[in-house]
Amino acid sequence: MFHLARSVYKHWNLREQHDILILGLDGSGKTSFIETLKAYLSKPSKALNKIQPTIGQNVSFVSMDTHHIWKIIDVSGQESFRYLWDSYFNKDNIHGIVYMVDTSDSDRLQESINELQARYVNTPAAVDIPIAVVLNKTDQCLDVSSFIDRFTELMIDLDVKRFNVFQITTAQPNDLQEPSEWLRTQLQENKELIPPSYR
Repeated sequence: MFHLARSVYKHWNLREQHDILILGLDGSGKTSFIETLKAYLSKPSKALNKIQPTIGQNVSFVSMDTHHIWKIIDVSGQESFRYLWDSYFNKDNIHGIVYMVDTSDSDRLQESINELQARYVNTPAAVDIPIAVVLNKTDQCLDVSSFIDRFTELMIDLDVKRFNVFQITTAQPNDLQEPSEWLRTQLQENKELIPPSYR
């Protein structure tokens, strides 16, 4: 009887874990996105002015609610580390992708598009993974619409099944409500194709 009760208790107290890959060029705001997401969810977070560039990778666990946890894998956007992106794109247990874009640096728009496109070309199965393209620092951008158009066209051309393009300013935690809620919904709707792990 004790074993049955323990089994039932464990079953009801396990949380779904979704592995989220966050990518983007160096300086696009990946780590700031994670820390701002924590602030939005009223979790302990680092001050944005204390954040250092990611070297290699960082992993954060963010409790989205009592039943869901995101394991967020933040991979460096520095050119010398981008080869790591391919190994993560090839993992079967990636449930969602956040792709950060610095809209204040229009000179790097094409570079950002090329890097994302290369990952999909190398890993065709990734089209089934929900992706939130997050246009960051939009308060410093004169032409956000061109970024929206270019990334929307890219996702359609690559035949990505579940995508959306969002505009944010990472200094504003409430800006993360829309992309985080959209991604959470997509993860639930995509559970049969890419099942979560439990912890």
